[in-house]
Amino acid sequence: MRASAAITGLGAVSALGRGVAAMREALRAGRDGIAPLTRFDAAPFGGRAFAALVPGAEGPDRWLAYARVAAREAFDMAGLSSAGIAPGRVAVVMGTSLGRSGVVASAAHSVARDLGALGPALTLSTACASSANAIGLARDLLARGDADVVIAGGADEVTLDLLAGFAALGVLAEGPCAPFGPVLGTTLGEGAGFLVLQRAADARRPALGYVCGYGLSSDAWHETSPDPRGAGVGRALRSALGDAGWRPEEVDYLNAHATGTAANDEAEWLGVQAAFGEHAEGLPVSASKSFLGHAQGAASVLEVIATLLCMEDGAIPPSLRASTGRKRGPADRVASDRPRPHAVQRFMASSSAFAGANAALAIAREPGAVTSRERPVFVLGIGDLTNAVASSIARDDAAFRARAPSADPRTLDPLARLVVGACAAALDDAGVRLAGAARDRAGVVLGAQHVSPVSGGAWERSLVERGVTRVNAGAFARLVLHAAAGSASKALSLRGAASTIAGGAVAGLAAVAYAADLVASRDDLDLAVAGGAHEDELLRPDHEGAAFVALGVERRPGAARIAGSAFGGPGGWEDVASAAAARAGLGVEQVEWFTVAPGGARPPVEGARALVRALRSGARRAGAVAWDEGASCAVVIVED
Repeated sequence: MRASAAITGLGAVSALGRGVAAMREALRAGRDGIAPLTRFDAAPFGGRAFAALVPGAEGPDRWLAYARVAAREAFDMAGLSSAGIAPGRVAVVMGTSLGRSGVVASAAHSVARDLGALGPALTLSTACASSANAIGLARDLLARGDADVVIAGGADEVTLDLLAGFAALGVLAEGPCAPFGPVLGTTLGEGAGFLVLQRAADARRPALGYVCGYGLSSDAWHETSPDPRGAGVGRALRSALGDAGWRPEEVDYLNAHATGTAANDEAEWLGVQAAFGEHAEGLPVSASKSFLGHAQGAASVLEVIATLLCMEDGAIPPSLRASTGRKRGPADRVASDRPRPHAVQRFMASSSAFAGANAALAIAREPGAVTSRERPVFVLGIGDLTNAVASSIARDDAAFRARAPSADPRTLDPLARLVVGACAAALDDAGVRLAGAARDRAGVVLGAQHVSPVSGGAWERSLVERGVTRVNAGAFARLVLHAAAGSASKALSLRGAASTIAGGAVAGLAAVAYAADLVASRDDLDLAVAGGAHEDELLRPDHEGAAFVALGVERRPGAARIAGSAFGGPGGWEDVASAAAARAGLGVEQVEWFTVAPGGARPPVEGARALVRALRSGARRAGAVAWDEGASCAVVIVED
């Protein structure tokens, strides 16, 4: 249990209006933001052409504009403009689902630049669980000392592509969605939400709540459908409870992911029952997507903000249009058109996503207890796919099967093949064979820059050749950046914490640092495979590949230990290298450093490969450092 992070600022742009005040007013009035879609020609979708759109939004990349507005509101609410905090100590962690967009990898940097924040700017892209993951990582950055303030949240927008993809999956509702209610299907939404997180002792304003814990998991089941048993949801909720040090009966309310589809809502309820036991039957569980629509990468944070606003009023958010419940759903779904008076000291929020990603947050009025216990983490194996070997595994079925016999290459694009192949190689090198409960305690963290060009091209061709009502649903599912990590989870039974960091050269090394920190600090994770991967659109063998390491708590003779790591701003590598060395109990000059090769934009695999070179150098004290326009990261390894 790490120190809780104080929430000192909120910012929101949603279908309920621009600003937190507009959201509060709409919630109090029971007014949702769902309406017939008019942004583009939605006639081909008939009665399913509804969405929750931000009023008056125009222009390209609306989601980034939403993000800047919401982040600025949170920044100002927290009083940071006059706080005198060094810009290099202010971080931004942002989640989004838009893996195809060319600016996703630099999304957090764009928001940070607008705020004048010069600390680490990290973008997470775990589809609809992205902003919950971002809030969790923000708490960790504070606890680790990588920042003094973190602006954390997410943003996404409704596009014609998005509507066509969800229609192809057959999950859009006829009319406004009714999670846990009689209408089956979801309604798309958009917007942005951000929280300002600080250490309690540093807050200049009274805290609106505290992030006490979070949990991550992977279904390891399907590209778009949840595990029907709800096992992954249950693991994420239990992980968040454990991270916060809470008992299930101490939770007063749950804001559910609850998209409105039959598959999601029923599976999620099974997961809630598994995590909360008997307490689930009396636990109020409601669905804010009945107000906001499904805002994708912004969904988690907007639903947390809605809950915090109602909590200030001594109430909990209702589920609209749910007066008639479903047979397999919560008994108390807070079915009403107004927030219900209810005292809340502790609440949780649940999120699930394409590629099987799950995330849960534990938030309270008061900070939780702190029990610091960090386990040593060792590098147990290496999987490094380079040049012709990488290209062969990415595109030749026989070569891929030789590397990863448990996976079917016909269902994987080249990026996913690289990730699965490198993860399998790392586990093989570690001599690890996962079985039974160990699969729930093993995770994966990926650093990537963009989705597979093959899947992106297949999607574009289907739009042009088939039209919006007959698009390639399989290609749509793989437009999520986390899809490759989800494929590794499924193929290799990695059901524990799962995440994807979007970025340039820093992303692969940042994935290793994040995974090592998760293994070190959590009781429910003993192993993680982490690294970077890149598929080159021009098929240049020397520009693509994957480099992963298997990290675990098992001490082995000769195994290198992750002795220190640090995240920093984009200004260079010296400061972040010094911080990582200091956490290892060393001076920066005592470490033999391996860096990303200079010259031009470098893909995420290069950051992870710098660590592989350090591991293979034979140096007893070695380190890897990488940086790009948004952040820098350093990892120090020591052979004890």
